[in-house]
Amino acid sequence: MDYRRPLNESADNPKVHIALVMKPGANRTADDPSSYAESPLLINPGGPGGSGALFTAGGGRMLQEIVGSQHDILGFDPRGVGATTPKADCFSSPDDSYGLDGRNIAYMNRLNWLATGHDVGVVNSSNVAFSKIDARSKAVAKLCKRLDDHEGDNSVFRYSNTPNVARDMLSIIQAWDEWRMSSVTHTANAKQQPKGPGPSKPQTSPELKAKESSRGKLVYWGFS
Repeated sequence: MDYRRPLNESADNPKVHIALVMKPGANRTADDPSSYAESPLLINPGGPGGSGALFTAGGGRMLQEIVGSQHDILGFDPRGVGATTPKADCFSSPDDSYGLDGRNIAYMNRLNWLATGHDVGVVNSSNVAFSKIDARSKAVAKLCKRLDDHEGDNSVFRYSNTPNVARDMLSIIQAWDEWRMSSVTHTANAKQQPKGPGPSKPQTSPELKAKESSRGKLVYWGFS
């Protein structure tokens, strides 16, 4: 959760588990990571609070029609959002004494909150809408602060910020590289056989290879 602390997960050092959904590009082989692009197109719909995983699941094909079918679209849910855990839910509640799951209680609380907000409308829908929206925003802020105070240093709210999410994106790309290269190395070793001298092949300069390669680079499309 905190990149300044060791990366071994424990009660004193919880981890964030990032939810990912991929829309593979054309001509991919599921059991051959080396058939995938050097770098995926990492996307998030913004918001903040939008789910990149759901966005990719529903709109991945549409995005490929724009950027090209050769791109692997990889959507992620930022910290606290969607299927990423732990979830930043200001309406979260412990299990009650009657055995009702706290997640269900939180879900009902959120539905009630959304239903009452429907009657308030947008800022200019009435002469009292602005003050009501302001009061509702302050109420949610108090709920979030109460949960943050309860969780203390392990509160996801304290680490759901731009620097940490950017670092998560870098970690995703690094994990992608390791996944692809493990297959590339295995395939190269399997195919390596002694060969006699053959016709020479045209060599590509290291400078040109470096320009063409996107390996290890963040290719990102953000929406807001």
